[in-house]
Amino acid sequence: MTPPRVLVLGGGIAGLAAAWECHRRGVPTVVLEAQPRAGGLIRTDIAGPYVLDAGPDAFLVTKPGAIGLCRELDIDSQLIGMKTPRGAYVLRDDELHALPEGGAFGIATRLGPFLRSTLLSTGGKCRVAVEPLVPCRRGTTDESAGSFFRRRFGVEAASWIAQPLLGGIHAGDLDRLSASSVFPQLVDLERRGRSVLLGLRRHAARPSAGGAFRSFPSGMATLTGAMVAQLPPGTVRLGTLITTITRHGDRWRVRSADGSTHDADLVVVAVPAHVAAEVLPAVSPDVAASCGMIRYVSSAAALLVYRARDIARPLSGSGYVTGPARRPDPVMATSWLTGKWDGRAPHGFTVLRGFFGGDRDEGSASLPDDTLIALAHDSWARRFGIVGRPVLARTVRWVKGSPQHEVGHLARIREIDARLGALSGVAVAGSGFRAVGIPDVITDARSTARDLLDRWRAR
Repeated sequence: MTPPRVLVLGGGIAGLAAAWECHRRGVPTVVLEAQPRAGGLIRTDIAGPYVLDAGPDAFLVTKPGAIGLCRELDIDSQLIGMKTPRGAYVLRDDELHALPEGGAFGIATRLGPFLRSTLLSTGGKCRVAVEPLVPCRRGTTDESAGSFFRRRFGVEAASWIAQPLLGGIHAGDLDRLSASSVFPQLVDLERRGRSVLLGLRRHAARPSAGGAFRSFPSGMATLTGAMVAQLPPGTVRLGTLITTITRHGDRWRVRSADGSTHDADLVVVAVPAHVAAEVLPAVSPDVAASCGMIRYVSSAAALLVYRARDIARPLSGSGYVTGPARRPDPVMATSWLTGKWDGRAPHGFTVLRGFFGGDRDEGSASLPDDTLIALAHDSWARRFGIVGRPVLARTVRWVKGSPQHEVGHLARIREIDARLGALSGVAVAGSGFRAVGIPDVITDARSTARDLLDRWRAR
């Protein structure tokens, strides 16, 4: 059988993973990416001796998608584990409180670390401890992550554990995000048993020698760069902005902003949902409208390099997230990158990365570069006793970069999938739709491409 011609729209991690799956199956594929580089949110800037991950700096190894792809690309030998100590913190009342060791989703699964933690008050700890007595929720309707966490673990845990963590990971609001989308494992534990806490303890994984995350000495762009390099020459075409997708006979025709057209039998739309909403109206107005209802928020990051000798009180751990406060810190989250990974800077230098914006303070993401750098420096100088100025400072902005999987998201995605499935030959993939996090995005994109190919061959 002659293989179908496949077009992948979007050269981020989802689009590249979909193209890689097609390549592994011997199917010719073209990836069209609007930007002058591939990788999407995965971006590593090399500034002299400094390795600056502007987007994600690692991926989870407890999920198979990313680690399996690294093995296929033969780059798994380059992976590095996290440096020790690996503790993370929450900023509460202008003090850093360590998240308990051996926890999952910020919830301690071991008694000793839970009792020693200073993050929650005695009353807050007692409320978490009685979670096994909380009755299981009836019904299967979606609820917010805030409602779920308060119901299971109490108000204090929701405010000082769930909101900072979800704010740091998803740049989102606890009371708008869908529990089933952002921590489906916890929702599933409640549905299958009764106690989420006891379920987490039963299923707690043994600590890995390198921690739960992996990265590369030269940054996360190693992963996307390896895919681009190992795909057939000409597969990834940069600077190609897509405007429309239409039916053309028994194929699909994709038109770009320069007037060129590309015909294909199968199309994987691996762009942000708000971009999909702009290119899909001729395919399905209903799908385009549904895509347009998926909200995105903007964020920014400041990356500063200091001489280690200028930091009086260096952080012993990987970083911290900021909790809600009457006078909030302007930095939403901080990663102590040289405390997490080897190879990020020469000996004697420290790289810090601070995040701004997100759902609760989106306006700060549009502040001038100098302002973001000054806000980050002033916050860290006060907290860590930094006496010198940074030797290097950069900013990066992600306009509409963080999809918000809000209450009702999964039902909307099921509707999108059903409508596109009825048309045959077009599917969506990426973090704006079904998956959260690099491993799951990779798994979802490859599954999407595989399903399209299987349906083509079975027709």
